[in-house]
Amino acid sequence: LLLPSHPAFKAYPLPDYNPAAAKALLAQAGYGPNNPLELTLTLSTNPLVFRLGQVLQQQLAAVGVSLTLQTLE
Repeated sequence: LLLPSHPAFKAYPLPDYNPAAAKALLAQAGYGPNNPLELTLTLSTNPLVFRLGQVLQQQLAAVGVSLTLQTLE
């Protein structure tokens, strides 16, 4: 999440949000209801950062990926 004025900023085309295609790719990789993909994201207790983590958690849940949010002080 860099501003265009940041020296490391690079504009990339954003992929479409396509849960059906994501589910198909996960199934192709061997993940699904019987073998779910479970991830952990470690983040700070900053409210904005935690909220972004919750958005990722919700989007991944839509395709069957479990994201656990773990905060560090």
